[in-house]
Amino acid sequence: MGRRESRDAAVKVMFGYDFVNDGKLDNTHLESMINNYLENSEEYKPQAVENEYLINIINGINDNLTRIDDLIKKYAQNWEIERMAKVDIAILRVAIYEMIFRDDIPSSVSINEAVEMSKKYSYEDASSFINGILGGVFDELNKDEKK
Repeated sequence: MGRRESRDAAVKVMFGYDFVNDGKLDNTHLESMINNYLENSEEYKPQAVENEYLINIINGINDNLTRIDDLIKKYAQNWEIERMAKVDIAILRVAIYEMIFRDDIPSSVSINEAVEMSKKYSYEDASSFINGILGGVFDELNKDEKK
């Protein structure tokens, strides 16, 4: 159960950080934001979140932000990333990071979790939007395996 909560916490940290810093991630503040979030969150008990996993996601997104955002832009047809809902961007970043860099998580799990979070945190049609983008990313990442 810890991964689901960690993923959810990662989306919230990314959303908050993106909202405050207008998308400019800074390593010096990320860890303090994670700790602050966990200390002040009434939603999560400390044992419910895998801190190492959460920090891995946040740092991984930060280290690979250009590649991740390029994929979002590529598959978000007729949408500029700057005009997307910040919560959708946070959800997409977490899912795409997992799809590319976490071999221990099947892409189907990352996609399903992202769609479920979009139903919980975003607008009514966001789940279709997010599923479409992640489907395109999935196809691109797996095109070599299909040959």
